[in-house]
Amino acid sequence: YAERGLTDRAAALIAWAERQADHAGDLPEQVTPPMLAAEHYQPWIAQRGPIARPLLWSHAQHLIARYALASAGDPRPRAQNVSGTS
Repeated sequence: YAERGLTDRAAALIAWAERQADHAGDLPEQVTPPMLAAEHYQPWIAQRGPIARPLLWSHAQHLIARYALASAGDPRPRAQNVSGTS
């Protein structure tokens, strides 16, 4: 979205992703709520184990999106890290 000039949409999606981070700032592989088929969640966990967290691919995509937003000239502040500094 940022590369197409839709910076409001890009910023909204980035903010959503940042809200999915845990207390340490780690992004998960998957986000469970809202679930489309909740009845499949426990069998999935039983077969594959807990959802990966942190997942480096998620972090890499977050950085790419943030860079694209900044490159599009969006003046929004960067997300804060766990310690509360930019």
